[in-house]
Amino acid sequence: MNGLSNAALREQNKQSCNPIPSAAIYILATLFVVGVSVSVFILVVVHNAFFFLAFLLLSALVGSFVAWNGISWGHKTAVFCFFNSFPDSDLRAAREG
Repeated sequence: MNGLSNAALREQNKQSCNPIPSAAIYILATLFVVGVSVSVFILVVVHNAFFFLAFLLLSALVGSFVAWNGISWGHKTAVFCFFNSFPDSDLRAAREG
């Protein structure tokens, strides 16, 4: 061990809890535009609404997760804060077998 206590390790691993990184928002917006374009194209050409409805359902699920995470950030209960609270694993101290 390197002599750090568990509290010091937890404090070292804490990061600022931004609800959603801005790069993720740009990626989600780009994927949404591409998904709408493809699903509307399939709806118009093939006359099949399944892909459009499936895309709308998936977009609603992702959007509700992003909204919930943004709202929960004010209460410090966001999912990313939960995952960031765990220390990184140190495989050098792992035992064989």
